[in-house]
Amino acid sequence: MNLRDLSIGDGNIKAQDLGISAVSMLSFLFLIVIPSGVYLMGAGIGWIALGMFIVFSLLWDMEGFRIMRYTARYKNVSTVSEFLHRRFRDDYHILQFISAIIITIPTFSILVFALHAGIRTFSIAFSIRPYMAGVILVAGSLIPCFVAGFKGIYKTCSIKGIIVLTCTILICIGVYWTLGTRKIFENIMQGWAAGNVSRYVNALYSGGVRMTVITYASYLSYGLLMMGIPALLMFFMTTKSAGVINKSRKLTIIFMLIVTFSSCIMGGFARAMIYPESVQKTNATHIQFVNLLFNHLVDSDNVISIITGFIFIIAMLFCYTTLIELCIHVITVEIINDFMIDMVFSGRNKIKDHRAYRIVAGVVMFLALYFNLETEDKIGEFVFVMFLVMCCAVGPVVLMSVRWKRMNIYGAVTGLITPVIVLPALKYIRYIPGDINKLSFADYFDINPILPAFAVNVLFIMIASLVTKKPSKEMLDEYREIKNRIIDKAGK
Repeated sequence: MNLRDLSIGDGNIKAQDLGISAVSMLSFLFLIVIPSGVYLMGAGIGWIALGMFIVFSLLWDMEGFRIMRYTARYKNVSTVSEFLHRRFRDDYHILQFISAIIITIPTFSILVFALHAGIRTFSIAFSIRPYMAGVILVAGSLIPCFVAGFKGIYKTCSIKGIIVLTCTILICIGVYWTLGTRKIFENIMQGWAAGNVSRYVNALYSGGVRMTVITYASYLSYGLLMMGIPALLMFFMTTKSAGVINKSRKLTIIFMLIVTFSSCIMGGFARAMIYPESVQKTNATHIQFVNLLFNHLVDSDNVISIITGFIFIIAMLFCYTTLIELCIHVITVEIINDFMIDMVFSGRNKIKDHRAYRIVAGVVMFLALYFNLETEDKIGEFVFVMFLVMCCAVGPVVLMSVRWKRMNIYGAVTGLITPVIVLPALKYIRYIPGDINKLSFADYFDINPILPAFAVNVLFIMIASLVTKKPSKEMLDEYREIKNRIIDKAGK
């Protein structure tokens, strides 16, 4: 099996596998992040889910079709970094190297975080030793990678996606069956300290406080992160058929709509189920949320509730293994393709692809387990910032590379570096003139740094591209042909 097949499959992915797998790779968001957010803050968190749904639905038209055509034209592109390398004729591999670093380091931090959270979650839930929980997660994640690379991942990912979606719906039904409408509202009312229950279920309030225009913009802007997730962008490289992309888009919209709605409902129902206990807003909120909900479900005298609890923990297992295996895969193909092959060996014939893939994947997992031993719960905020930096770097660069013909390699390099400086500065540096409380930009305006960082990055990409030389005629002709749906130079 060659490296391309290991990295993005053999090009024969089916529309249902592409659509469902693309959504299921976000199962961590829809099974943990969104429900725990709704649990803590109320229905207003649904605007975050809405932003993700909108951008995710538009992603196929904004980036998907053109990435597919570029990939088909280049014939041997396996990663986002290599796509940018080929797109901008990066002869010295500078752009490719920076892109690989920007993707690999944050993805590795997410991998360590997922292992840490998963091991803690399952060791507490099943009262087993952490190393046993680690064995379960490692085995469930590495087997698909070792057996068939990306093909093994998306085949199992689509199945897991259907199971996770079914589980989210069954959890809502199970809690409703156990408590009933009246008890659900009574528990929410008694457990909601930030206001009455009408504010909790009102999407115009968040944390019991009326949302402002800035709050709406902040919440919706989380959707922009969808543009810069490398594993998601790699899905568009898996096929040469516009028909497959189009069918998968329709399936994705339906699947995403159902899972978005059910995850929000699940968060509200969880508040009723967990009462009178409560989840505290800490660095380990997600772990508390999962374990408290599971314990309250299985400790009930109601059979339906107990069954729902075990359905929930199975869904959690699939959620964590999906996230872990995708992180391992992205890191592995970036290391092999963008570091070992293109920069070190400059030729695939010197590497046994499948053997190298397994060795690198094993080493990555070993390192992640090692760092997991040194990890504390407070890593959550660091990983979140790293994730934001990666998405705010990769997203605008890839989007503009397929949508703006004037963009050149200087703009691409600028776009990858800018968020590394701008986003942490917006979030942490306290420099607002006249502010006696010395708040950062994000805190002063009560806005998350995604939207300003994304906007600043787009602006810097345009400036850097416009003040430097134009792309070559070859690149401009290629862009025009891709835009006009001409994949190869023969006009097909």
